[in-house]
Amino acid sequence: MSKKKKAAIEIVWSELLLYGGEWKSRKAIYEELLAEGYERKEVDYYLFCLSEHQPKREDAMPDERLTEVTLVEKAILDLLPGEMTRNESRTHWLIGCPDCSGVGNLSGHTVILMNGLLSVSPSILCGCGAHYFVEKSEIKWC
Repeated sequence: MSKKKKAAIEIVWSELLLYGGEWKSRKAIYEELLAEGYERKEVDYYLFCLSEHQPKREDAMPDERLTEVTLVEKAILDLLPGEMTRNESRTHWLIGCPDCSGVGNLSGHTVILMNGLLSVSPSILCGCGAHYFVEKSEIKWC
């Protein structure tokens, strides 16, 4: 593996989640659960659920918030804030919450992709308290 690719992976994996009362990287949690005998799909789903219930970032000031979403082709585990993708079977959309490290399942929302721009309705409410609309790939905070 190249140094550049390894560095990129380390950046993605460095995202911390509150797990068992302490902050751990997604990679550490992932490896711990696999070592306990859980299947990869179970671990992916658990991390997805764990991400949904992360505390809100206290350091995010309103003027520092993301203002747009980006369409990407990534695994759920690799989504960063403000990125949107479809699940492996392409049956529903997922979004990296632009205000925390959580990943939201948009199966209860209508997602329109037109001319490369994404719109989501109704508004999105994350477990961290973030509440926003996505219109033509722009984030409109509530």
